[in-house]
Amino acid sequence: MTLTSRGGEIVRSDAIGWSDIETKTPMRTDTLFRIASMSKPITSVAAMMLVEEGKIALDDPISNWAPELSDLVVLRDPAGPIEDTVPARRAITIEDLLTHRSGIAYAPFSEGPLKQAYEQRLGDPGMNRLSVDAWLAALATLPLAYQPGERFHYGHSTDVLGFLIGRVEGKPFRRVLQERIFAPLGMHDTDFWLPLEKRCRLASLYAYQELSEALVKVETEMYDEPPAYTPGEAGSFPRQVIIIASRVCS
Repeated sequence: MTLTSRGGEIVRSDAIGWSDIETKTPMRTDTLFRIASMSKPITSVAAMMLVEEGKIALDDPISNWAPELSDLVVLRDPAGPIEDTVPARRAITIEDLLTHRSGIAYAPFSEGPLKQAYEQRLGDPGMNRLSVDAWLAALATLPLAYQPGERFHYGHSTDVLGFLIGRVEGKPFRRVLQERIFAPLGMHDTDFWLPLEKRCRLASLYAYQELSEALVKVETEMYDEPPAYTPGEAGSFPRQVIIIASRVCS
């Protein structure tokens, strides 16, 4: 899909190809797409808005709003036994979350016992039925992969950042994004879930299968109503993530 605008006016907009290969459903200019990890910059924009307003600072410890994440421990070896830990040398800060230097990991990007522990305690990072409080409490039972600030390590940092934004604002993170970013920009259908009446416009998701050298459709579960778990990073997982939409199916 392409779009060219000049002076705020759309000059040309094209949609090419199929939104579903099997049914040969043509791509349209109002086709919906999952944006996955592109949710991260949206979450980061919301965080920096709060920084500008003086509600948070980059060097603030996140335990100010997430006491569950106080007194953390760190693995001696990121691939070693889950019980072999040392105390964190300092608290995780807002900046650590923004730069993925918090030491918080992902199951898919972890090694050894930590990978299994993440899977067991946090569940699916994309489609999750836990409440925000329950998810943060579960995360607090896991050791960090690295000391805060020590190195970049791709993980759930932006998820935590989004949930902290909600706590700072005293409302669900989803609502913060709607009020501060989506509504002012006219992104009225951008959300963490997709109503049933709009799903006919959602582009199918495909994964490349090396063995057959072909694209294989990935069937995904979807929420029936707005979820409590709204991950600010949305991850690289082809599941429930922020959806960009425009209008109801015709």
